[in-house]
Amino acid sequence: MKNAISITFKKEAFDFIHNYKSWVAVAVVVVLPYFFTYFNREFEGIFFICFILMAVCQYLYDSYLTDTTTKGMVFFRNSGASFTHIIMVKTLYAVLLSVIILLLDFPYTMVYFTLIDILWFLPLVVGIAATMQLATVFARGAEIASALITTCIIFAGVFLLFTLSTLMRAGVTMAAAIILVRLAYRSFNSLR
Repeated sequence: MKNAISITFKKEAFDFIHNYKSWVAVAVVVVLPYFFTYFNREFEGIFFICFILMAVCQYLYDSYLTDTTTKGMVFFRNSGASFTHIIMVKTLYAVLLSVIILLLDFPYTMVYFTLIDILWFLPLVVGIAATMQLATVFARGAEIASALITTCIIFAGVFLLFTLSTLMRAGVTMAAAIILVRLAYRSFNSLR
């Protein structure tokens, strides 16, 4: 089991470092708030969160797509990695990507993000990891369309979350994460 986790971490580290699309998205997200400030425009907190999630979605989708198109799932299966290992490692790298963006945009992070927002942001990233896994499983050759539709659905959900209080957001995202991970687990096992 330890070997399967370390193999999964190493494989995902390689994907994380070499995923140029997500690093381009990170660069855009990092520069965008400064761009708005330069032109004396207001940059809303909800858009800041959505752009962070855009980079996370790009990373996760590309990671799952790589797994499905290059026989990565066969590699995981042969190494003994379970669904729990895979989603845990992908979620940790997604959180790492979010933290990198938040640190690079630290002045805006201090304005738009409070410590209590971690209660709903982390479950949201877990839910997104499961959603992207479901999207790649059911894409069946329409990868770009499914990624775009999934990202739009996630953004709509984030806009709806901002109509709730912080504690309600935490409850909704935790419930959604549990449901989505369960669905992803079932689809992973049924299609394995």
